[in-house]
Amino acid sequence: MIQVSRAKGPQQPGASGLSTSGAADRLRRGCPLWAGLLLAALALLGGCTSPPGASAPEAHAVTETPVRGPVTAATVAYVVDGDTIAVTLADGNEERVRLIGIDTPEVSEPVERYGLEAEAYTRAALDGATVYLETDAELRDKYGRLLAYVWTEDPAGAGVSVADAMFNARLLADGYAVLLTIPPNVRYAETFVESERQARANATGLWGLEGDL
Repeated sequence: MIQVSRAKGPQQPGASGLSTSGAADRLRRGCPLWAGLLLAALALLGGCTSPPGASAPEAHAVTETPVRGPVTAATVAYVVDGDTIAVTLADGNEERVRLIGIDTPEVSEPVERYGLEAEAYTRAALDGATVYLETDAELRDKYGRLLAYVWTEDPAGAGVSVADAMFNARLLADGYAVLLTIPPNVRYAETFVESERQARANATGLWGLEGDL
């Protein structure tokens, strides 16, 4: 324990309210100032150390919320083909929506291979359903169609993932569509690349067809 000497005569307290004469006495006795500071620091650290057997505070992982664009709820009025739907908005207006980042085989003449399968898949999943339309940097294509990521669940909900709830990604993962990246709408491009890669590796859907698509 550090013994603090007190002057025998009257003392003038410093700004902190502690006596300044004790430090002068230590210096006069030849005690180096750095030694006193070191001992004080060690005592402070000792007081902050957890007692033996005490558990450290639990660390909590921080999960970042993905950056997403504006989302609008709508009802699917009908399905045009595998990658295009018509929806009715809350105000009663109808919009034709082209899914961003993907391309399904055509069903217009001439019908492309796996086009009818892709259309049937989209119709079974979305016809009459409530969907959530997320837009990106460019809102419309040259045909005036609204460009959107189509979610089957509200993307603001807890635990909602692209793989499970975004229909664009599901079309790729289940082999009904191929990747079609058109800047500046590239928010989920890396995820889409991985979805297509897995479908191709597993020969899923149209990737299992023999010959050219």
